[in-house]
Amino acid sequence: MLVIFGIVQSSMLADIVEENELRYGRREEGLFFAARTFALKATSGIGTLLAGIILQVIQFPRGVAPGEVPAEALFKLGVIYGPVLAVLFLTALIGISFYRITRRDHADNLDIIARRESELDVREALAHADSIPGLLEVHPPELPDLGR
Repeated sequence: MLVIFGIVQSSMLADIVEENELRYGRREEGLFFAARTFALKATSGIGTLLAGIILQVIQFPRGVAPGEVPAEALFKLGVIYGPVLAVLFLTALIGISFYRITRRDHADNLDIIARRESELDVREALAHADSIPGLLEVHPPELPDLGR
């Protein structure tokens, strides 16, 4: 499940990068993916810290074999784990509900970006065309003699 989420998240982030390029005219995928990586590392660190605090609060025993953990400690862990996990999943669902890019929007965005890039290529070529002698001279085509 985590692998699927990672793939979907990367795909959605790439779509957001394109949407951002359309709005602001800059392609900033490095910024977006760096922010995602930072968020992943920060949440991993915060999660480890909170897990340690929770284990101390419920007085989870140290050095005990898995089958020897007291039922009371497991119950306390479950009471905290269940609601916290539900809140985190609901928060993620709320966050993802703001994602509104459809397949059609994505295709349209790609078309607009491609047209902008080709227009920029033409403008750049024309800007440098005056440095090539004769490039912009117009020569009418020779018409064939039709016997007139």
